[in-house]
Amino acid sequence: MSVRILGISGSPRHGATEYSVREALRAAGEVKGVETAFIGLAGKRISNCLHCDRCLEEKQGICPVFRDDVNELLPLISSAHGFIIGTPVYSMNTSGLLQNFLNRFRPIGVNMQGHNKYIRVAGGIATGGMRNGGSEMALAAINNFALVSGMTVVSGGTAAYNGASVWARNRQEPGAREDKAGMNSVRVVGRRVAVMTKILVAGYNVVQSEIPEHLLAGFGSPEEMAEFYQNFVSTSTEP
Repeated sequence: MSVRILGISGSPRHGATEYSVREALRAAGEVKGVETAFIGLAGKRISNCLHCDRCLEEKQGICPVFRDDVNELLPLISSAHGFIIGTPVYSMNTSGLLQNFLNRFRPIGVNMQGHNKYIRVAGGIATGGMRNGGSEMALAAINNFALVSGMTVVSGGTAAYNGASVWARNRQEPGAREDKAGMNSVRVVGRRVAVMTKILVAGYNVVQSEIPEHLLAGFGSPEEMAEFYQNFVSTSTEP
């Protein structure tokens, strides 16, 4: 059984965050049966989501408004089972670039079909110039995105509480590489995402005949799920 782990670097630079996400993917790839892929947002054209909900009205898996780099990346995102999401700390939060990108997941979150919409795992990485400069807040934002998206959030336990935190001292990749404790937490999160993804996918493969999609989504019946999403789309697209 093979699963795909996708690493996302939400930094506009090729520095500490990108290095950390790649290192987490390297550790994830040590787990048998795990494939890895990487997306770096540096240099990408990412338009702001307008929340116009045309993707919901037209039931499209990509944004029908903007023809930018995000639409080319959404199929790769849809095929992933696990995510390692990294960000530099900007004003005690994620980068605006990463937020813009995550906000564009709406076509996937609502229109995506099948078990892969629900059997997904995510872990976060935050890199900062200060040891106590907002990493926890940035990680919380990543974890909250994963929860809203119906993903299972994993951390490194006592090795990396709510995600990996790297103190790069504003020295980009060299600074990240020199933070031994931080890079250890990065590798722990990478392996944990890989292992938990394999466990969830393997478990679902065993019991899938007993768990229809509506139950996987938490609804009591297909009708209940259909009614909820119909009301959700109608409410979202009101003038």
